[in-house]
Amino acid sequence: DGSGVFGQLWFLHLLSRFGHFFRLSRVSRVIMATTGATKASDGPRKEPNAMPTMRLEHQESINRFSRLNTEKKMLEARKKALERALEDAEEAGNEVMLADEDAVPYAVGDCFVRMTGDEVESRLEKLQEEKKQELAEVTLRFGKLAAEMEVLKESLYATFGNALYLEEE
Repeated sequence: DGSGVFGQLWFLHLLSRFGHFFRLSRVSRVIMATTGATKASDGPRKEPNAMPTMRLEHQESINRFSRLNTEKKMLEARKKALERALEDAEEAGNEVMLADEDAVPYAVGDCFVRMTGDEVESRLEKLQEEKKQELAEVTLRFGKLAAEMEVLKESLYATFGNALYLEEE
């Protein structure tokens, strides 16, 4: 959006390159004032604790972190859905064991099919195993994402300090 520190630095970079083509607007004067520049070609003042230059690899790391964060949120939702489906299958299995009926209704798609209790139990056990396997895969992927995000976060914070905010809200 250009309103952050990086947007200001990018704007100053453009001003230093192409400032002679257009007059400085009020916005550019405000940005120059907040960054310490005295004219468009100055850029920000150099201070001992100044933020390092944003390079392509830094931007790629930030973008990678953002993509991983989005995938992590999707995996969290998938993990919750799988846990709920597993819990539902376990509850259904318990209900089938307690049922005294010869034919038990079993959902197949949008309709119910009557099956024997043993058939339903075997299908529910198979469903539970599939969900457990899928949950294990999602949990493993989630752990790998979290570890990679932590490495990226440490690297970026080491470079930019508190000028960068990578925490979830």
